[in-house]
Amino acid sequence: MHRLHAPSQAACSGRHCIKTVPSPSHVQCRAVEPAAAEAAKVDPFAPENKVTYNDSPLDKIFMKLFTQKIADQLDPGTFHVPSNIQYEDFVQVSKEIFRGRSTQEQHALVRRVLLSLVPPGIPAACKALFRPTRWAAEVNAAVASWGFFWLVGDSELRSQGVEVAPGVLREQASVVHIKKCRCVLRAFT
Repeated sequence: MHRLHAPSQAACSGRHCIKTVPSPSHVQCRAVEPAAAEAAKVDPFAPENKVTYNDSPLDKIFMKLFTQKIADQLDPGTFHVPSNIQYEDFVQVSKEIFRGRSTQEQHALVRRVLLSLVPPGIPAACKALFRPTRWAAEVNAAVASWGFFWLVGDSELRSQGVEVAPGVLREQASVVHIKKCRCVLRAFT
């Protein structure tokens, strides 16, 4: 069991995934073996595995909003956001976040971008109103799955056992399984 001071949903590397477990002041994590179906290796860059996305007008609104907010945080004149935004424009401006910045500077820039998307006071209010409960975790996962399709592609909600007390697991549908991450695939092709 590990304790983290910053909550996150899951982090995977190699053979193990780290799943978070809410507690009053920390997040507990435990390593679990990936499911057999997820362990199968597939080349996501192979032509036969290419996915075509048809972005809706709402997707384009989100793309433009996020792209503009990122561009606003970059040095002036670094990136011009076109009026007819394409997903490639979002990927291009996202890559600018990495150029010439340390990991800490990248994190700070992304934090500023995310905070610029919501009115002041909303993050603090959400922390106060939405304690780490099953309902909050499941609603957050559902919103993330629906609201960020334009960013990551197709995803689905999955249930998993979350340790709510030592040795006590509660099943909740709060895992967002991204089938094939659109952003990662576009960034490396």
